[in-house]
Amino acid sequence: MKQMINILGMLYFSCLLLAIGNNLNNITLPLRMNQFGFDESWIGITMSANAVGLILGCLIGRKLVERIGYVRTFVMSCAIFTGVVLSYSLWMNAFFWMGLRIIGGFFTATAYLVVESWINENSSTSNRGRVLGTYLVIHYSGSAIGQLMVNLDGPDPSQIFIISAIAIALSAAPVSFSIAPTPESYELESISIPELFRISPVGLAGVFAAGMGFGGLISMGPIFGSNLGWDVENISFFMAVMVIGSLLFQYPLGKASDAWDRRKILGLVQVMGLISLLGLQWAVSNAQLGMTPIWIIGLFLGGVVGSIYPMSTAVIFDWLRPKQMIAASGNMILTFALGSIAGPFLLGLSMQHLGAEGFLIYLGTVMGTLMLFILYRIQVRQALPVEAQENFVVIPRMPPVHPQLDPRIDPDYDATDPGSFRESENIPIQVKPADNY
Repeated sequence: MKQMINILGMLYFSCLLLAIGNNLNNITLPLRMNQFGFDESWIGITMSANAVGLILGCLIGRKLVERIGYVRTFVMSCAIFTGVVLSYSLWMNAFFWMGLRIIGGFFTATAYLVVESWINENSSTSNRGRVLGTYLVIHYSGSAIGQLMVNLDGPDPSQIFIISAIAIALSAAPVSFSIAPTPESYELESISIPELFRISPVGLAGVFAAGMGFGGLISMGPIFGSNLGWDVENISFFMAVMVIGSLLFQYPLGKASDAWDRRKILGLVQVMGLISLLGLQWAVSNAQLGMTPIWIIGLFLGGVVGSIYPMSTAVIFDWLRPKQMIAASGNMILTFALGSIAGPFLLGLSMQHLGAEGFLIYLGTVMGTLMLFILYRIQVRQALPVEAQENFVVIPRMPPVHPQLDPRIDPDYDATDPGSFRESENIPIQVKPADNY
């Protein structure tokens, strides 16, 4: 463990600073737009633009790394992202901010691609679980700290953007001092989204729903609180406890899904989410009870919404062989990003017409629809036997941009071969090579 920290410590520190700066920026933008009188639909569209940049970063970022190297790519990404964050205070215009969100999303994805590739290269099958676990704790901690740091905002409208930019700029320094060897090039394979849907309809539907749900929750959660009259401190605590819940709930729910039909547990998670939404409606309707019930329910809501993506990937991986897992991960990232584009926009429209209740109705619709689809699929396809399921792996509530960070994708991973079950479902085995994911 000590040797792992010595090698990866600087990379972890860069991840922490990047997560702080990025999440501080993400909570500041919707609050600032709301403060300047933009309606919820415009806020949603602006926030969803970040996912467009994420898609472009996933598709193009690796070519940039191959051209100029890992360290220079990361430093360049942090430098441009810093400039993007500082530019928000120059002109309060929705179209201008949308453009900045796309650029910021691209270089955020590229920066994470570098760090996650680097971490993956310096881990092995024997310690990748610990490496990923440490990365997750640092990532979630930085995300929660970033949400809380919005309370540092002052009378100067550019102050909070400067603080966010400082954290992002400083994240470039530890990487420059890292002693970890830089990664080698790797080849990935391609598997189309329609083919992936045929292999695991529930899994891919869950990935898309996770993008719609989590993307909307993080982007429009601050506006939900603002519409209810919460101050910035209460909004930041609400967002922070949801981030913490995303980490706390994954492991127990994931281990439960290892013991039973994973689709049923994923469906149960949607039921838990619907109950959490009803509880949140009750808590905000009884404001005299204070914020404590809201924070407790927010912890549960963040936990169930944050568990949809990792549990959905587990459903997909149950039906894949390790060689195909690499190919599938790229399209899972793209599917999640597409959901993240639609989520904030649709949630913004819902809140514009229905007010704060539109937030609850939208999330309830997403989780309710996924639950009904799971019930339908349970009726038309037999469950994969528990002994043929892969072990659940705790991963970020949103996908890592470097798919091989997931230990199940390692070529040496001792995966269960679902071949006989796949053949009974007429699921294709072969995949085609490609240049990117």
